[in-house]
Amino acid sequence: MNFWQKCFPRWTELFSKKTFLIYLGFLAIILVRGTLFCQETEFTSPADSLKITIPEPWTENWLYKKVYPLIFKMEAERQQEQNLFSIFEQYSGKKIAKIYIVNLDVFEMLPDKPETHIYNRILDLGNSLHYKTRDWIIKDMLFFAEGDDFNPEIMNRNLAYLKDLPYLREAELLISDNEDDTVDVFVLVRDKFSLELSGRIISQSKYRLKINEQNILGLGLGLKHIWHINPKEMKTLSWETYYSDSNIKNTFFRVDAFWKEFSGNSNQDLYLSHPFLYPATPHSGGIEGTRNYIHPPADTLTTEKWTLGSWYAHSFGFSDNLTNAYKYVALGLEKNWFTKSPEVDANTGKPWQDNIFALSSFAFTKTGYTSFRNISFFLVNNVLPVGYLTETLLGYEFGEYHNRLFTGLHYSRADKLLRGSYLYFVSALETYIGSEGTEQSVLAVEPLFISPLQHIGDFQSRYFFNSNLVLGGKRYPREQMNVSSLSGYRGIWNLQGDKLLRSNLENDITTPYQIWGFKIGLFTFLDCAFATNHFSQISTKNVLLTEGAGFRIHNPALIWESIELCFALNQKKGSKGEWKITLSTKKGLELPDFSGKRPQTYKFQ
Repeated sequence: MNFWQKCFPRWTELFSKKTFLIYLGFLAIILVRGTLFCQETEFTSPADSLKITIPEPWTENWLYKKVYPLIFKMEAERQQEQNLFSIFEQYSGKKIAKIYIVNLDVFEMLPDKPETHIYNRILDLGNSLHYKTRDWIIKDMLFFAEGDDFNPEIMNRNLAYLKDLPYLREAELLISDNEDDTVDVFVLVRDKFSLELSGRIISQSKYRLKINEQNILGLGLGLKHIWHINPKEMKTLSWETYYSDSNIKNTFFRVDAFWKEFSGNSNQDLYLSHPFLYPATPHSGGIEGTRNYIHPPADTLTTEKWTLGSWYAHSFGFSDNLTNAYKYVALGLEKNWFTKSPEVDANTGKPWQDNIFALSSFAFTKTGYTSFRNISFFLVNNVLPVGYLTETLLGYEFGEYHNRLFTGLHYSRADKLLRGSYLYFVSALETYIGSEGTEQSVLAVEPLFISPLQHIGDFQSRYFFNSNLVLGGKRYPREQMNVSSLSGYRGIWNLQGDKLLRSNLENDITTPYQIWGFKIGLFTFLDCAFATNHFSQISTKNVLLTEGAGFRIHNPALIWESIELCFALNQKKGSKGEWKITLSTKKGLELPDFSGKRPQTYKFQ
């Protein structure tokens, strides 16, 4: 009986435990209740019913007479949950006469308060301190120009590209018909306040300070630096620095660089890439160079690994009947070598052997987007992807001691379901094939479910359920999954193993209250995790359970992450339950879209 045949009965044995039955039963009740019995309530405010009193300066300017009602129409439509981009199809084939950049202030004044009100004065000061993204920077981000034929698919992809920029809070493409059968395109953008100064108390002997500027002088450049300091001795324990440029000289190449210096761990990475922007361009690719130096006390072994990699992908359409659907082929080449590693030979050197790894992929993709309200506390996405991505992977490793074949299948999909719920699903099945059979195999299934929006008076609520099931086979001895490295995990303890199951259920409640633009939210959660290296070791001792509740505040006009006050009870068998109160910033989950990606193996860490 091989590894995969053993999986089913062993996991059946695990789920026969009373604790897991109660836990899974509880999750099932919550999810069924959220899916079947929650009615989605849409807030509809037809744009045509809005009565707009246009200020005098606007009536004197023909440009703003055209764009002002378009802005308010967009504001009304934005209140509804809808699939994006469908409005572009009616303009297909028309000439683009003019392109206008409409750059709105970061902070909107309170219309019911006078300009001299202290709140409006503070907002005005914030607008004065912020450098808006330069108009020419926005123009360099466009996939179209004046005189081009209007292409709905290019507009779709361009809008998604703009919404994905970390320093933009809002991005819209508003289309206005002209009498001569041409159109004007209004690029409406609103920045986030791009400077963040924050800190966190990790322990009595370790503080974290962060300065983060994601739009230096309005040029779209990002720079972040983090210090970990000992407040008693006033010395730096470790530090991290990040730099990014999302569009180098209007080439749509982006550069990302970072440098980390931790105790026993030094890591540098430089990455130059061109994202998938089909149908604007069929070409994408990148190059990467990294160095990772690990030594005591971070690890008992000393290793220094260097990596140099590159990849290229070419996209082309495959169906005239599908919008935003195409296929692509990609090839990646990566060289890894060690300047420091343990003494090894052909039998023990697999984890540290120098190698060249060639990996190809053939993929089908269809990508769209939908808007959802009340997800900003849990996710970082401005819009949610819908569609699918199917990758077939085939590669070969030329190793210092061993050569072997690699094969894999990756599949991801997302759909907006009935009653306004949403399902996002990622899976991977892959293995190396050497002289002794399969090795370093992995099966991973990672779903995320978002329940319909519920209304309880002026309060709004959603359930989020996400899970990670990872089954590794014949992994290297030091190669394990860590529960603490999973996104969104709040527990204070860690489990390791090459077989892992983790599930998290969270209920987010948005209140009608705000303080100085910060939205106030409540949340409750239940998090369960299990990890082991051998199915024969299945036991409740390998289970962690964390439950709790808390408060969050979040301001969408800032690049700051949510600030969270969490009360959590951490439990595991053999240890007394431990309460933990934390006040920290928390970054939400990020859901990649299906536009395409560099050919890579599943990250087993």
